[in-house]
Amino acid sequence: MQSRVNTGVREKYNAQNVKFILWLFDNREHYGALLAPALLQALPAQVKRDRARTTKADKSLKGRDHARATCREWLQKVDAEKPETHPLKLQDLSFQVLSRFRNTFKKKAKKRSSSGDEDETVSVRLSQSAFGGAT
Repeated sequence: MQSRVNTGVREKYNAQNVKFILWLFDNREHYGALLAPALLQALPAQVKRDRARTTKADKSLKGRDHARATCREWLQKVDAEKPETHPLKLQDLSFQVLSRFRNTFKKKAKKRSSSGDEDETVSVRLSQSAFGGAT
């Protein structure tokens, strides 16, 4: 299977899968049942490690390097024959959950005012290719 998917494409798939797992974790009050119990137990400690990191100016970093690394480890260890290695319970995943995740794909853009008032920041939905990548 490794030879079937280009390395760059595989990395993109993994990045999107990590993003989805972290979104499920961040919304675990609603979707926690979709995550493997062992992963659900491992992630809080990694999130805590990420939050403890600071910049030189002693401000907290927004990065999630440890949490992402944990998710990538889980994805690399998936064995189709061993359900306990699967980070997600795919049989319980519904289109509704996936569409809610995809609806979070937005970016902030400045909308210039024609009347000379202050510019307004608005949320803009991403392109179809961004949604296709998540699918």
